[in-house]
Amino acid sequence: MISRQDLPRRPAAALGDLTALVREFESVGIGPIMLAEVREIAYFLVPRYNASVYSEIGNWRHGFDDLVQDVVTHWLLGDGQARYLVETSKTIKDFRRLLTRQVKRCLARRRTRTVIDNVLDRSRPLLDQPPFARSMRHLQVTYFLDGLPREERAAKFFELRAASIAIRPIPQITTSKRDRAPEVYKKADLVRVLTRIGEALPNAFTIGELDRILRLTLPHLLPGVLDLDNYESEVASDENEQTNNSDRVLAAVGRIREEFNDDLLLVLACKVAGVSDLEVSRHLGVSRRTATNRKRSVISILEKTLGTLTDQERRACLEAMRPELQAALSQT
Repeated sequence: MISRQDLPRRPAAALGDLTALVREFESVGIGPIMLAEVREIAYFLVPRYNASVYSEIGNWRHGFDDLVQDVVTHWLLGDGQARYLVETSKTIKDFRRLLTRQVKRCLARRRTRTVIDNVLDRSRPLLDQPPFARSMRHLQVTYFLDGLPREERAAKFFELRAASIAIRPIPQITTSKRDRAPEVYKKADLVRVLTRIGEALPNAFTIGELDRILRLTLPHLLPGVLDLDNYESEVASDENEQTNNSDRVLAAVGRIREEFNDDLLLVLACKVAGVSDLEVSRHLGVSRRTATNRKRSVISILEKTLGTLTDQERRACLEAMRPELQAALSQT
């Protein structure tokens, strides 16, 4: 359960007038009346959803508006659900029940539970022990090395990247091909990871910022269409699997390199790193809407290229692309 203190200020109450809502929709499409309904329902739903899993930014205070935009753009407009809701609902209660279902669908589609989330879960109790201490920034818990003064501000992107570079030499665990929840780091090495991050950053860091650092460090654990938990492992002999993986992986990587221009590669690298659409738009020098459209293009290409691969093959594809993703980020 996410505390309401992680939310933005409660939105103004929705009008609750179906007649006015229908009149507005027939006149201008989705306007302030329907948008207020979306915001109110989303506000009461998101405390049930872990922001580190369901929000690209890592907290609802800053990620709430992105969710509202997604509901409106992808589901009510893109999927044609706004007209369905208006034409089907007999009462405002009907409308809100159907709209609640759309917001829940949007949240479910956003779920990006990955191996990195497992590392975050293991990190939390370690950060509550020495040598770490806790503080607060805008009602969010932050962490720093006890006795080492740190600023209470958000980390800049280049600072997160520097922290990622600092922890890359720390060894990662070699896991079985069929390990569904690898630890990535032994406990002692995870403590070293957290300590180096505390030393590298000039600010006390949130769990969301830790998540972004890990995504920069471990791009082969890309969420979304590459989420390994969404697929069943295939049964095959090791020898045959290695041969098949090699051919299929090389072909998939070749197609990705062929279809991705520099902008799409940067979008992919940024999304692996947990960068918000707003920040991506700044890196590209385009509008936020354009950045969102390019993200959709990236997802579409990945779904088409990697959709038939096994979980092990997806890992291999990401590992093969890792130098290019890191190079793209280094240019920002």
